[in-house]
Amino acid sequence: MCSGGFEIALQRLHASPDLPPRFVEEARRILEAVAHYGHAPAATLWRFTGLSSRNFYAALWKLTQMGILAGVAVERKVHFGFADPPHDHLVCVSCGRVVDVLCSETPRGLEVEVPGWTVLRSATVVYGVCPDCRRFLNGSSPGAGGP
Repeated sequence: MCSGGFEIALQRLHASPDLPPRFVEEARRILEAVAHYGHAPAATLWRFTGLSSRNFYAALWKLTQMGILAGVAVERKVHFGFADPPHDHLVCVSCGRVVDVLCSETPRGLEVEVPGWTVLRSATVVYGVCPDCRRFLNGSSPGAGGP
């Protein structure tokens, strides 16, 4: 749904000053994994990268802290995807698939005021049943096509 995430992520990575070349290479591998899988749990992304688990999780954490990647909780796992361009998420309650969506805002928009807090960003997660699971639940085999 939200195109350009990989290119935006690379631009943000290369625009960050003073990053060690080793980190940049590890980060690029992670970004390539996200581009390949879309939203995926960390373990799935890690297997794609070929990095040691220690280096992978350190780089994943740093990319998340930098705002290049964002996670969405699905059951007991966090699925990681590109943070930009801004978007929301639709999660299948049956299989856990995560897709990017753009949600319409209400006339008031999102207003959050908590004393002492500075709100940096917000995220919307919408839950539903994906087309494959809907077909399966209706008695067809998954991936059989049709509405």
